[in-house]
Amino acid sequence: MAIVELWTAYTDDAATAGRPPPSQEGLRDVGLLLATQDLSPDMHAKRIVDAVTHLYDTVKQQQTNGTSLVLFLDLVRYAFEGLKVTKQFAALDTTCHQLLPVLLSLIDALFRAKPPVSDATLPAAVLTFVMDVLVGYQHSSALYVAGGNRLLAHFETIQQWLHSPDHVVDLSGIGRTLVLTVCCLARLHPG
Repeated sequence: MAIVELWTAYTDDAATAGRPPPSQEGLRDVGLLLATQDLSPDMHAKRIVDAVTHLYDTVKQQQTNGTSLVLFLDLVRYAFEGLKVTKQFAALDTTCHQLLPVLLSLIDALFRAKPPVSDATLPAAVLTFVMDVLVGYQHSSALYVAGGNRLLAHFETIQQWLHSPDHVVDLSGIGRTLVLTVCCLARLHPG
């Protein structure tokens, strides 16, 4: 089952039944179950990339439909983390290379506009996920080298946003850490 379909089914059912949002433990368990499905690396990658693309489209259109975008991203992150826990490195490699451009587009959309008030912590969650993707498991610099120029360009946007008084949540700590990480990668792997 696709992550977007699973989330939509849960939130539709929860809304009609009056249930509270899922717990982090529940999301972690579902993410691990999704990661242990017998799928090809390309299918695992497609499922995660499609979910982040859905999140990007939702942010771009400023529509939340009453659901938490942060909780949805947590589910996606736990599916990604599940691939790491189950040591599905081929799936992780495929996922990371396909996911990074979508995450950078999401960063661009988030940091050029105000996120929905109900999800003021979404930018921090996205930056944390980008950090997980960049330095999470790789034993080589291939992912960074492939997206390095685009990463550096997007961090100018983040830098401007961090200095703007318009945002609600203080992201200076995570923003500085992410910028420092990219600068260190650029220093270690020039060109």
